[in-house]
Amino acid sequence: MPTEPLTATRFRISARHWDAVVLIVMAVGLVLRLLGAIGTWLNPDEALHFLIVNQPDPLGAYRVSLTNAHPPLYFILLYFWQLLGKSELWLRLLSVLAGTAALWPFYLWLSVLVNRRAGAIGAALFGFLPQVLALGTEVRAYAVMFLCMASALYFLERAFARQRPSDVVWFGLFLCLSALSHYSALWLVLALGVYCLVRLIGRVRRGEVRPGFVWAWVGTQVAVAGVYLWLYFTHISKLKDSPLAQEAMTGWLQNLYFQPGKESILLFPFRATFGAFQFLFGSPVAGAIALLFFLAGLAVVFVGQFRQVGLLLLLPFIFSCAGALARLFPYGGTRHTVFLALFASAGAAIPIAALGERRSWLSLGIAGLLLLLVNFFDRPPAQSINRPSQSRQRMAQALSELRKNVRPGDTLFTDYQGSVLLGYYLGSAKGPPFGKEHGPFLEFQFGGYRVIATRLWDFEKSRFRETAESLAARFFTGRRLVWVFDAGWGRPLVDQRQELGDNIAFFSLPVGRLDSGMVNNLFAGLVRQFRPMLKEPVKTAFWPTAYLGGQSREVARPVAERVMSYEEVYGFAQEEPARFLDLLPALAFWILNDPEPHPEFMRYMDECENYISAGLRFTLLGVEPEGLVAVYLIEAAPEE
Repeated sequence: MPTEPLTATRFRISARHWDAVVLIVMAVGLVLRLLGAIGTWLNPDEALHFLIVNQPDPLGAYRVSLTNAHPPLYFILLYFWQLLGKSELWLRLLSVLAGTAALWPFYLWLSVLVNRRAGAIGAALFGFLPQVLALGTEVRAYAVMFLCMASALYFLERAFARQRPSDVVWFGLFLCLSALSHYSALWLVLALGVYCLVRLIGRVRRGEVRPGFVWAWVGTQVAVAGVYLWLYFTHISKLKDSPLAQEAMTGWLQNLYFQPGKESILLFPFRATFGAFQFLFGSPVAGAIALLFFLAGLAVVFVGQFRQVGLLLLLPFIFSCAGALARLFPYGGTRHTVFLALFASAGAAIPIAALGERRSWLSLGIAGLLLLLVNFFDRPPAQSINRPSQSRQRMAQALSELRKNVRPGDTLFTDYQGSVLLGYYLGSAKGPPFGKEHGPFLEFQFGGYRVIATRLWDFEKSRFRETAESLAARFFTGRRLVWVFDAGWGRPLVDQRQELGDNIAFFSLPVGRLDSGMVNNLFAGLVRQFRPMLKEPVKTAFWPTAYLGGQSREVARPVAERVMSYEEVYGFAQEEPARFLDLLPALAFWILNDPEPHPEFMRYMDECENYISAGLRFTLLGVEPEGLVAVYLIEAAPEE
């Protein structure tokens, strides 16, 4: 088996102008990344990264980073970076620059491994992949990871080409930095370990390697092993059985781990690998075409007797898949293995470069068509926020309404992802972003407001009312109005006005239990308000079951002939729906957002608007200023 990489003579390609092509790709990539980083509010993951490093000193930032699922390198870099500015654009600029810079060592690596044409084509594919571009505009570690990995790959190939221990040392340095950037780098470390052993064994047998080179490589392996031992004892061992890890394996990342008993161990690698290409290239169509190019690239190198190149391209996928089969790390359509974009792009570039052996424009044309296809069919991942909804103006509008409606010192209710957004946008004191624990809730002080958040990352829609009542029981006495801030990944609990977009909602919610005296007083005030509007008393007054008593009957007496509890109304509507009209006209004395069972057609009264439902007309007569109670007139709707 040949031990040297493919050379330019293999494809007989001139090296002129390819450097310039890659510089143009980098310039365009920089512009696209800047455009992506400008004008949008931080997503919750980005805001959390900022809060982690918003500490008095770098040691504090490191300690807080140990609560996150990622290694510490990026957090330390971000700590020093944010000392110079804290705007969204400035925080993202670290990733923008690192992601753009990563294209150059990637190009150099593939140029040494194959040739300059393949290097330039691969750099263009890699640099413009939707997920690589997107992650290169966010406050995350992925762009730094790409830079470290591409540099490690380049110095490794240069070391084999020049036999200089200094290149091996640089390779080891960037490999250790890769390990400190993201835990998926473990699969790269293992893949390169096997790849290097195969190449070194062949060279040693032929006497083509210097002893100093071998010892330098052994030193790099010892160093990276030391890094992983340190990470294990300081971080991984404390997280591997944590609720965070279990939630990932049994929740939103479940399908990216092998599920024994639910799927075939033989089919999982195919499903997950196609999912990885689909994710990297933006759609099933583009992913399938890119996978075909990748397989064609493997055929080119294996048929051409350059098996070590095919080995290098395959091993990261093999180890990543093995990790998911062992249920150690997710594999497939996820950013957690986005480092595979390096090898997917390189493999796809090889046949494209080969097709343009005599006509450079053909390679560029095919690569351009593939990139057009990728971006034409691009579909955002499930967890995403569309750019119009993530406009900074949306967040500014929400914060303006918050400050207008909520007094300083008052309480805001949110989920955990909402709390990290409030921590960034309202301002938080330096310190751990964990809050004060109150059972299932966390309490923060952000920007002069008391913020109560659930421990759950996102509100559970089906249990939200129950959660809100639990909040009221723990923190308040009696009934009161609480303002809810619901923003981040996923659709909010309520449909909000369009000016806040699809991913932010800000609304008030009455929580807690009112005492009977307060309920009667509130309804008495509304009766005085609307009584002049009634020509005569109505047949029936519907009254909240838990508050019906002698005093409430006195309140309703001037405006209704009889009083029924909602429990009676609910039973009446179920057992004798045809006779429900005999109760009309009626006044519905309504506690807003009350959990008591009601006929479905009455639940719309929570919206405090006139409406028609189930052949009935509901007219709002009055709503209490704090939004706790309301009164409706219910009549049979006129036939059209």
